[in-house]
Amino acid sequence: MSVLKANCPSCAGPIEFKAGSTIVVVCPLCRSAVSRTDRKLEDLGKVAEVVQSKSPLKVGLKGEYEGKRFELTGRAQIKHGAGGFWDEWYATFNNGWTGWLAEAQGRFYMTFYKPFPEGVIVPGYAGVTPGDKYTEIAPGTPLVVQEKGTASYIAAEGEIPYKLDPDEKTKYVDLAGKNDVFATIDYGTDPPFLFYGKEVSLDEIGLAEKKSAERAAPRVDATAMG
Repeated sequence: MSVLKANCPSCAGPIEFKAGSTIVVVCPLCRSAVSRTDRKLEDLGKVAEVVQSKSPLKVGLKGEYEGKRFELTGRAQIKHGAGGFWDEWYATFNNGWTGWLAEAQGRFYMTFYKPFPEGVIVPGYAGVTPGDKYTEIAPGTPLVVQEKGTASYIAAEGEIPYKLDPDEKTKYVDLAGKNDVFATIDYGTDPPFLFYGKEVSLDEIGLAEKKSAERAAPRVDATAMG
């Protein structure tokens, strides 16, 4: 693994970009989100320390998914527009894959960026309603909208594979299908991104010895989901 060592443009402390897909590193000394470009390092601003929870996961843990080894190299903590938060762990695979392990209400979802099938018209955020069914997003697996909302990044640590702007808000839609299939449409980009995968157990990702998260499910007002 090629490691890029540099100095934080805010405090001059040492930082490392360990994964080739890493775009942002959170400086462990001053909490600045530092982005790398072709020419220089950019200070995107300060990010808060993550809120400690009963999560069994942490940066540096290693696991396995579908026979491929991975390491959790970063963590973003995201606030739900209707209250509560969830964690997204950046999973760097030894074969070059980049995955996200989302953790919410004691459940875990492993997803990967997936282009929309050619010719598919991506549903506009305003026109999506929980309960809607889409059959073309993932051929062969009808997906039902479970939730839509607005989220903001409130904290992070380690390495992140996208340009994380502190407090940036983004709209999203979560969908689910048979056999634990799970997907998210991220409307923070134009066109939107699709992240596709499945709900997993800690046993399925090589972390059976870890205890399940015991975070209480946040209460969400149904009117906030529209």
